[in-house]
Amino acid sequence: MVLFAITMGLIGCTKGDQQAPARVPPVVRTVIVAPDDPEALRLSAVIRARVEAPLTFPRAGRIVARHVDAGETVSADQLLFSLDDRSERLELARAEAALDATTAEAENAATELARQRDLMARELTSRQAQDRAALLERATAARRTVAENELRLARLGLGETELRAPTAGTVMRLETEVGAVLRQEAPALLFAEDGPREAEVFLGSPAAPAMATLWHGGKDITVELGERDGVADPTSRGWRTRYRLPPHLQLPLGSVASLSFAGAGDAATFTVPLAAVDERGEGPQLWRVVDGRSEPTPVTVVAVDREQARVRGELRAGDAVVALGTHLLSPGMRVRERRQ
Repeated sequence: MVLFAITMGLIGCTKGDQQAPARVPPVVRTVIVAPDDPEALRLSAVIRARVEAPLTFPRAGRIVARHVDAGETVSADQLLFSLDDRSERLELARAEAALDATTAEAENAATELARQRDLMARELTSRQAQDRAALLERATAARRTVAENELRLARLGLGETELRAPTAGTVMRLETEVGAVLRQEAPALLFAEDGPREAEVFLGSPAAPAMATLWHGGKDITVELGERDGVADPTSRGWRTRYRLPPHLQLPLGSVASLSFAGAGDAATFTVPLAAVDERGEGPQLWRVVDGRSEPTPVTVVAVDREQARVRGELRAGDAVVALGTHLLSPGMRVRERRQ
C-alpha cells in the first residue's frame, strides 16, 4: 500500500508539471532611438485651399451622370453631377399646363368684367351681374398666382437635380459615382475654392508657433499661423494646424511641403513609429526593453504624422523601444527582442 501511494504521488506530480509548462516570453519588435536634429522641428505639410467644403444635393436621388473628374479645375456654375430628373420634368410639364389653363381663365374673366362694366355704364345690365363678373375675375387671378408659384417650385425642383460649382475651384475628391443613390444632403464631392492657400500640419500639442518656415521647391517662405483645431484628431492624435501662405503663392493643391519651426527642438526629441506610443496610462508612454524586460517611460508628444511621432522624455541614444504591440505589455514583463 505504501509503495502504491508513493507511485501515485509521483504520477500526480508528473501530470502537474505537464499542465503548467514554463511560459515563453513573447517576441517584440524594437527600434533603437537617437536624438533628432536639435536645430529645428521639421514636419511634412499638405497644401490646402483656405476654403474647402463638401458639395451636396438638397434632395435625395440617384446619380445618372458625372461631368467632372477628381483633380479637375472647374469654372463657376459648371455642371458637376446630375440626378435622375424624370419625375421633376413631369411635374414641370404639369405646372406649365396648369398655368396656361388658369391664365386663359383669368383673361376670359377680365374680358367679361370689362364687358359688364361697359353694359353697366349704358344701363344694359344689373349691378349683381357686374359684381359676379368682378368676383370671378378676382378668383381666376388668384388661381393664376397659385399656378405661377407652383411653376416656380417645379423649376426649382428640377434645378435641384443638378449639382453645380458655386465658384471657380478644384474638385479635390469624389464621394459618389454614377448609379449611387444619395441621401438628402449627403456629400457628392469635396470642393476647394480658388484663392489663398494654406499648409496643413498636425502638431503634437495645441500650442502652435505663430510663425513657421515653409520649404517647397528649394525655396523657403515665412508663413503665419492661420487656424488650429481645439481637439486632437482621433486618427493622427495630433492637432490639425494651418499656416497661411502669401496670397501670390499658388502652390498645387495636395502637394507636400515641409514646415520647420525654429527653436522648437531645443530640448532633446526622438522620432519613433506612431504605433510605439502607448496611451493606456495617464498619458502617452513608450516601452523600453531593459535587460530583457519591458519598462514604461512617460513621454510628451511633440508632433505626429501618418507613420511617426516625435516625442520628448527620459530617453537616451541607443535605447531599445518596442515599436509594435505595446497594448500587450505590462511593467517588468520579460520579452524577447527582434530589431526592425
